Amino acid sequence: MTSPVIVVGMPRSGSTLLTRILNESSELFIVNDFYFLQYVDSFNSLETNNLETGKTLAQDIVRRIQARIEKKDSPELECGLYFSAEDEQKLENFIRNQLNLETSTWYDLLEQIMSFSASLLGKKSWGYNTPQDYLHIPRLKKHFPDAKFIYMMRDPRAVLCSYKYVKSNGYHETNRYHPILQGLAWRTAIRSFLQQKSQENCLLIRYEDLIANTNTELSRLSRFLESNFPQIDINLFGNNSSFKNKNKKLSLSDTEIWLCEQITGKEMQAIGYNLSGVKPRFKDAASMTYLTVKASNFYLSKIILSADVRKRVIRLLKKTRE
Repeated sequence: MTSPVIVVGMPRSGSTLLTRILNESSELFIVNDFYFLQYVDSFNSLETNNLETGKTLAQDIVRRIQARIEKKDSPELECGLYFSAEDEQKLENFIRNQLNLETSTWYDLLEQIMSFSASLLGKKSWGYNTPQDYLHIPRLKKHFPDAKFIYMMRDPRAVLCSYKYVKSNGYHETNRYHPILQGLAWRTAIRSFLQQKSQENCLLIRYEDLIANTNTELSRLSRFLESNFPQIDINLFGNNSSFKNKNKKLSLSDTEIWLCEQITGKEMQAIGYNLSGVKPRFKDAASMTYLTVKASNFYLSKIILSADVRKRVIRLLKKTRE
């Protein structure tokens, strides 16, 4: 059993950039925006398997890997995985001829397929980036006891700003934004880290530090992962949502900042962020009402229509109480 590297934390915090950096190592194979455990949770049985389920899970893993394969001249910042047509065919043959799909569990399939995919690129360690998988750490530790977890976090006020102004495209939805909801999610993620931080298999990377002091953070990553990294200029990686709109003045209202700091303040200070001390303003009441109605409609429709969303919401609510 290999020791996967799993990037968790909060969306809109630079985890795609971190994934790209990790893949600069000659030893690491990290798949961006993997979200495989969400798919696993759609099955009633997580620890056992049958042929049909095995095929479905294996195909899903391959699909998620293939979705992140890139052309070298792509202008987008993704995770830096470059498979040839021959590599893709070898992966398909491996699934078809070398896996026992009837008896393998989801974690068996994940380990075998990811390890083989890594070997195609001459890499010895595999991993993935799924921010919300901090919710699954007990399960992941059970099946991958030597896994290493990197929490990628960002100032929650910047995270809220990113959620508020992200361009809706079918995958990203501005309707999901509300300072209370994303504030609670940020607090839950950082509390998960604070519970784990004394353990040797856990590392916190702050987005601001990664941007301002890239080489210092690379040294920390190198020691934590026992992997070497070349000198990296992150400006050469291409476009990414963390960099978009950087020339626009995007901001939160004082009330949004106040709500964020009321929810996350203790945890912000615990990892080195300062509070602004702003106060709520009556003039923000109309915009806050609009945000509340819009977000409520968005999440209620998702909860009503999707069993998967209901499971995820319940899991998150349980974690917010810890």
